[in-house]
Amino acid sequence: MDNTIIIYRSEVENKMGALVKRSLVDQIYVQIRDDIIEQVIPWGMRLNVNELQDKFGVSSTPIREALNRLQKEGLIEYKNNIGANVISIGERDIIEIQEVASTLDCAAIRYSMEKGKIDEMAEELLYNIKCFRESDNEIKRAESIEQFSRVFYKYAENSRLIDMSKLIKGQQSMLRSAYRKEKEGSTSIENHVKIYNSVLKKDVNSAMTFMEQEYKEATEILLNYLK
Repeated sequence: MDNTIIIYRSEVENKMGALVKRSLVDQIYVQIRDDIIEQVIPWGMRLNVNELQDKFGVSSTPIREALNRLQKEGLIEYKNNIGANVISIGERDIIEIQEVASTLDCAAIRYSMEKGKIDEMAEELLYNIKCFRESDNEIKRAESIEQFSRVFYKYAENSRLIDMSKLIKGQQSMLRSAYRKEKEGSTSIENHVKIYNSVLKKDVNSAMTFMEQEYKEATEILLNYLK
């Protein structure tokens, strides 16, 4: 049996009629992942394989494969005699995730700016700032902010740094969703503009300082979210 379903990749490509094949496991993984990140499936909730089978109309095999991928990404955990649960995120978790993410982002800033492709990098950073400002959709805005940070990883040209960042990307996405809910549509890009200006000035330390400030402010907001 061919477990491949044809879906559209994006709205832009829809208009062009472009199609991409995505495996059944991929589709289930993406759907569950999105539901976890947007808290359609709440933090700490148990994931019942039988219920997921009924929801997607498939056997247990693709469900378990998707859950295994989510476990590797750090979004779910398996507990003895219970099964799979979405991870619970508490105060200590928020602080640790933010500390690690900030450290990695600052390293990406340093390495990318040391490589010297400032003009190319600045152009891509500005593009993401413009995308943020032109959108009134908070999810799209959050994506612009995430892509802003990914620019530094691209130009850092360090595969191991990228791999390390991927280990907490899912958990970061969970926090970003909580951040959006706490901010209620008032997400700011002020620190990112300051980072961009620091890049133009080739001021590595200033760019890193503003990135650290962004994480510090976000951490305070996320801790309030738990209260």
